[in-house]
Formats: sequence, structure tokens, C-alpha cells
Amino acid sequence: MIKIDWLTDESHVLINPLWPSLKCELVNSALEVLNSYKGVVWLATSGTTAKSDHVKLVGLKKQAILHSAKAVNKHIGLTGRDIIFNSLPIFHIGGLSVLARSFCSGAQVISNESSKWCPDLFFEQLIKNKATVVSLVPSQIYDLVTLGIKAPKDLRVVFVGGGSLPQDLYKKSILLGWPLILTYGMTETSSQIATGRVSDLLSPQKPKAYLLKHIIAKNSSEGLLCFKSEALLAYYAFLQPKLSVKIVDPKESLWFQSDDYGSVADDGSLQVTGRKGQVIKVLGELVNIKELNEVLSDLVPICEGVIIPLPDLRQGHQLALVLGLQHLSHVKSIIKAYTQLVAPYEKIKKIYFVKNLHTNELGKVNVAQLQEDLGLM
Repeated sequence: MIKIDWLTDESHVLINPLWPSLKCELVNSALEVLNSYKGVVWLATSGTTAKSDHVKLVGLKKQAILHSAKAVNKHIGLTGRDIIFNSLPIFHIGGLSVLARSFCSGAQVISNESSKWCPDLFFEQLIKNKATVVSLVPSQIYDLVTLGIKAPKDLRVVFVGGGSLPQDLYKKSILLGWPLILTYGMTETSSQIATGRVSDLLSPQKPKAYLLKHIIAKNSSEGLLCFKSEALLAYYAFLQPKLSVKIVDPKESLWFQSDDYGSVADDGSLQVTGRKGQVIKVLGELVNIKELNEVLSDLVPICEGVIIPLPDLRQGHQLALVLGLQHLSHVKSIIKAYTQLVAPYEKIKKIYFVKNLHTNELGKVNVAQLQEDLGLM
């Protein structure tokens, strides 16, 4: 496990080892610049992994991460008696925040014995280690419920983030005793922004998520959620080949504007209603459809192929490739080349062939019409 010394000015750059080699090379070439920002942990935002010639990193000061950790610990009453089972990678804020919460509370952290998700093995490890707290994404909840696995008796909190949890899936998980607490957060805020209450555990209806005490929220003029907190990011780093590293502070007057539309009710609960732009979630990861189609456009003319998202109960969404019939004979080579350029969760899961992609005079595909023709609406 990666060790973070939270009280020093040492910096850390944590990236997904499964990234395409070009991305890893970009990060390695920028290490000297990134490490010159003392006491900063650099993480990638999952919504920017599609383009192979571009890397966007979030710079979080260690004290900001600890500020968030203390707020979450207080919210659920995390103490040194707790045992946290960490099933999330450290190069994501979900996994990194577990280490911070452990540091602040004295809670023990048990790491997953396997790098791959396996519901049965996960359950065995929870039992073996008498884990009391764990963080999961909706697809993992789906697998546990599908197998009919009941929650261990020692488990008292399951944070569920990384995407929306359908009401039906929530109800089925509660019947199996899984103590779910719904969360909403992002890398830029050092993890959780809004979190369900312990008093609502095992409620028959999916409970609300409430703003944590360290977060202040408002709406921009166009309705986007904006946040202020000591847990906010310090920097963005933009890395591109043959260009110098660009470091910026995206906050304006200490406020950070998100890409989410939503509102805060009088009771402090947060309702997120949608995202700006073509961004979806697959297995809890943000996926930018526009950027994926930019990757595809290097392999297939824009008017002859398009990637579209399909709703999926387990994954949130899955990605489908729609091609013109002229590509029928070499679709395997297209898929192979595309797969080498994207992250594992950005892979194509379904392929459709059509006579007409419904492109306009500018070559832009009418996705809504295409989905209707394919019976996907």
C-alpha cells in the first residue's frame, strides 16, 4: 500500500497504472514541476482519461484532504475501534480518503487482497477482518445483491458513491442488511460533499444526502453547483506533449464551480439533477463521450461511426459503437486500436451496424434519431 506522510511537505503523484503509456510518459516528464508544489497530492480526474494526448490532474493539499476526512469521521462517528476495509484504489480520491480518515481517527485499514473485484472474496474478507466501514460503488452493490449475499454482522456503514443508486437496487440491498449511506463528492473537494445520515440507516426508502458541515454551496447564474470549503483543490495541472506544464487555480473568490446541476433544500439535503456536457458514469468512473468520439475520429471518419452511451443497471452506463456497413469487415481492427487508447472502463461493450448514421451537412450524427432507429430509446 502507498504510504502518505500527512504532516510533511512531501508531494505525491498518484495515477492509474493501467493508463496508456503516452499518458504515463507525460506524467513522468512533469514530475519535477509537480513535486515542486510542496505538500500536494496530485490525482487524475476520471473524466479526462479518454484523450491519449492530454492529462488533467487535481492538486490537493494534504491539509485539505485531512479537513475533509475529519468532517466525514465526525459525521459517522468513526473512531479507533473501527476497521475500514478499503476496496478502492489509492490513486482515486475514494481510496486515498480512507487513508486520511484512518490517520485522523486511528481506525485500522485493511486492504483488499485482490486487485480485481470478486464479490465472494470481498465478503470473505469482510468476515475475516470484522470490518465495520467500507466504501463501494453501485456496480459492486449490484453484484452483491444479485448473488443474494447478506451483510456481515460487524459492518455498520457502507458508503456508496461513484454514481446514482437505483431505488429498486437500494431496497434489495437493505433487505439483505447492507447499511448503505449514499454520498456525493468529487476529487476537487477531497471526497465527500453530501452524505446520508447514520440515523437513516436501513430506511425502507432511499434516504437523502446532506451537505457536510465544512461545505457551503450555491448555484451559478446557469444553475451549476458551486462549493466553498477548506477541503477544495489548490490547483489543476494540464499536461500535453511538447508543451510546458500549465498549473492553474480554478477557484474564483474561493468558490469552485462544478459541472453538476442541482440545489440544496431548506433541510440541507443536496439534490443533483444532471451534468453539464456529455459526461456519464461507467462503473463509478466519469466518462466523457465527446472525448471518446474524438479518439474514435482518428480511426473512423466522424460521419461513419459514433460512440453512444446505453443505460445499464449494473454499470450505470455501457458504451456502444455504431458503425456504417462499410466497416463490417474490419471492425476488429478498429476495436483493437481504440482499446489501446482508452482506460479499461471506456471499452466498447456493444456494436451496431447501420445503413444510415443520420448525419447533417456538417457531418454531425443525430444521436437521438440513431438511438430511436436502433430501438434504444
